[in-house]
Amino acid sequence: RAQLEAALRHATGALGAPGGARAAALELRGTARWRLLAALPPGAFDSTGATQAEADLRAAVAGDSTRASALATLSQLVRWRGDESDADLLARQALEADAYLDAAGVILEQLWRSALARGAYGEAERWCARGRAAIPTEWRFAECALTILSTAPDRGTPVQAWRWVEALERLDPPSVATAAGRSYAPLYRRARAALVSAAAGQRGTAAAVLARVLADAAPDPEARVYVQFDAALLEAALGDRDGARRRLAAYLRAQPEAREVVARHPLVHRYG
Repeated sequence: RAQLEAALRHATGALGAPGGARAAALELRGTARWRLLAALPPGAFDSTGATQAEADLRAAVAGDSTRASALATLSQLVRWRGDESDADLLARQALEADAYLDAAGVILEQLWRSALARGAYGEAERWCARGRAAIPTEWRFAECALTILSTAPDRGTPVQAWRWVEALERLDPPSVATAAGRSYAPLYRRARAALVSAAAGQRGTAAAVLARVLADAAPDPEARVYVQFDAALLEAALGDRDGARRRLAAYLRAQPEAREVVARHPLVHRYG
């Protein structure tokens, strides 16, 4: 956080620079603001910070339309606030502008997420596979395969889903993820694989994973909030619709800014 706040001060001090240097300063400030926003704990929504970050990034792109990294970050931000169509457009513009693929990881992630949100599962898989080919050691492009497989109907088997979990434990071991402040990530992956197990009729496996994920999340305040959404999906998949609704309501009380994203989520629509 201290580094991001220092970057924010540095960028603000450099805004008097002309041309491309001003665009760079605006991008730095907007990116720092976005990362500070993304690092907030569950429920600590900062609408002013989001508006300021978006304004900086849009001004950076207006000053220099070739700034692929600014376009990619802006795509992340507008998706976070719920504008999927604009996020997709910005990611495509970023890909066109990124001649040297410097921001390929962020751009391709936004593109597969946009496709998934539209229900374009084949397209999502292609963007995800392109990310794995471009950056084979990047765990996010193994995680996207698991996310797509567990979201798209009839897209994979439990064996495939759990193989992705195993691959992710090699690429991004739980101890590494936790040390990096991402203790929720290993829980998310197991819950997603369990959804595939539940869909295949392996109810005992799915129920056991649900119990274990909830127990493992309990000591971590942030993971404990985030995992409620995954647990609600699993409960619905296992037939406990009333329990799922109660858990989802509790999640949204803790994370009210997620309401629009949850309302559009394909698995929420599937399990009702």
